[in-house]
Amino acid sequence: RVTVEQESPLFYGSRCEKYDVVRLTEKKDIDDLFKVRDDLLYNVYNREGTGEPIGIPMVLYMHELFPFWKAFLTELGYQVVPSERTNKKVIRGGIETIIVETCFPVKLAQGHLLTLLTSGVKNICLPSLINLKSAHGGQSSNTFACPYAQSLPYTVRGSVNFEMYGARLLSPVIHFGEGEETACELTGAVDGGTPRHAWSRIRGIAYRDGSKVVRNEDRPFITDLD
Repeated sequence: RVTVEQESPLFYGSRCEKYDVVRLTEKKDIDDLFKVRDDLLYNVYNREGTGEPIGIPMVLYMHELFPFWKAFLTELGYQVVPSERTNKKVIRGGIETIIVETCFPVKLAQGHLLTLLTSGVKNICLPSLINLKSAHGGQSSNTFACPYAQSLPYTVRGSVNFEMYGARLLSPVIHFGEGEETACELTGAVDGGTPRHAWSRIRGIAYRDGSKVVRNEDRPFITDLD
């Protein structure tokens, strides 16, 4: 900082204009938008399960789609346990234990995963999300998740010993952008009263039939995404 009499101070080496530009801001009486977002994420689906606890790391697509994951897992009978909010301890845990050089959000994801394990949660839900339906239309009908996000359930196994915690990682491969045909067939079967044992012809689903879990044939991927 260089001070000249009767002049505004000058800052040597300034790169971001933080100290050079005088910003006049008008105070506005608006809602706390971060709180509004948290309320939508955590409270839009307010049912609580009573079954076996299952942890959700509140990062990446698990954070953005938390209402979906909570509703889905709760309806399956699980008691959903989200990881704690991001803090210095969570950040440090991820950075110090990850074994690959990635972006900060992926390092943070490992920290959230560790907080769930150290708190005693024995089931962790961390799917491999491949794609999502495009929210804006355009030429492509699908958008694809970052490769780091897609591969996260596999890379964490290289740095976290789940057996040591007596826990298991549930990581199904999810194609949100390619489920329209399966969803239509399944809802049609449910609405039409089709007995569950006859669902075997619906490709791409898994379901419980009595005391056993049935997994049907995979549905082929869409070859033309446009």
